[in-house]
Amino acid sequence: MNILFILLKFPIYGGVEQVSITLANALQEKGYNIHFLSQEGEKKELLKKLHPRIRYFYVNNYSTNSHNLETIINYINNNNIKCIFNQGCHPSVDQFLYHLHKKKEIPIISILHTDPLISIKDIQRNFIGYSWKACLKKLFKPIYIKYIKSTIKNNYQKVSYFSHTIILLSEYYKESFQLYSKSSNQQILVIPNLFTFPKNSDQFLKKKKEVLYVGRITEQAKRFSRIINIWSNIWQKFPEWKLIIIGDGEDKSNILESIKKRTIQNIEFKGFQKDVTPFMQQADILMLTSDSEGFPMVLIEAMHEQCIPIVYGTFPTSKEIITNKIDGIIIPPFNQGLYEKELCNLMQDSQLRDKMKYNAVKKSMLYSTNKILPYWIQLINNIITK
Repeated sequence: MNILFILLKFPIYGGVEQVSITLANALQEKGYNIHFLSQEGEKKELLKKLHPRIRYFYVNNYSTNSHNLETIINYINNNNIKCIFNQGCHPSVDQFLYHLHKKKEIPIISILHTDPLISIKDIQRNFIGYSWKACLKKLFKPIYIKYIKSTIKNNYQKVSYFSHTIILLSEYYKESFQLYSKSSNQQILVIPNLFTFPKNSDQFLKKKKEVLYVGRITEQAKRFSRIINIWSNIWQKFPEWKLIIIGDGEDKSNILESIKKRTIQNIEFKGFQKDVTPFMQQADILMLTSDSEGFPMVLIEAMHEQCIPIVYGTFPTSKEIITNKIDGIIIPPFNQGLYEKELCNLMQDSQLRDKMKYNAVKKSMLYSTNKILPYWIQLINNIITK
């Protein structure tokens, strides 16, 4: 059976793209024929991660003109595509599929890889500060929020219109998505992201007394300064430990200046890394202090590499991924004092770390390909046999 994955842009580095590669490869191994359609991305090295039999086709844009629609319909017909996976529910792709659906009858599975209301939550983070620009933004905040809500509602209702099935990552997201999309319960299915792990879960990894952060260095989304503020209060108590930072972002220069002024030590910035697994294998603890997250894959990846997550409970899926004080730690937002206390407890108690590492690996295996892929195969078979 032939399946078409549609993404906004590929290959590029991103969560949606990585999950698409993992799922596509797993389905290809099971005998499905996978095709990718997208605008052309610049990270060609990622194509090496695709199964060699997976084909990909590029479009210049997702304009809904007749030429574009006919081109994709011809590709679908010529390659006997039986099902479309709408990976990410990007508005421009959704608009295109809305018009395609009117011309071509084909089952579409739409997969939303984040919190359905993440855009609204992002707005709240945009109104930080006291500059004249920030004050101006706050003045027009109600109008802007109303506009964003209207945009989300229109997009999700289009997705509901053309989709046979809509995949969400968590039961927590069903109510908010249905509120905006008017989708039926029968139309929505919850399937978590799946992961292909290296085979090292049966032995303890040699660690280096490192605390790790993996992500963008930015205030707007990740509130990275919280990481530095916490570390500034504890690093002198643990001179043998280091804070390792993986990633880049627009606030990196400001953060570096702040670290220098405050003479905070034992921090290493490693920049963007294509493969973060070696860093997770060396680190004991992973920190996350975001205002909100969707379904942060970095947590599950870290847990499999025996790197214990400690997070603010700002996102509902934290409770699905982490069982508090069993395989990770969830701190009530934004109790910095408690965060520091629990982090120190982990850093000074190797037996506690070993116990939580073992539990973390077990939890991560719930998201392995072997556990999650059967749900996708069952869904595909149900759609095709109807």
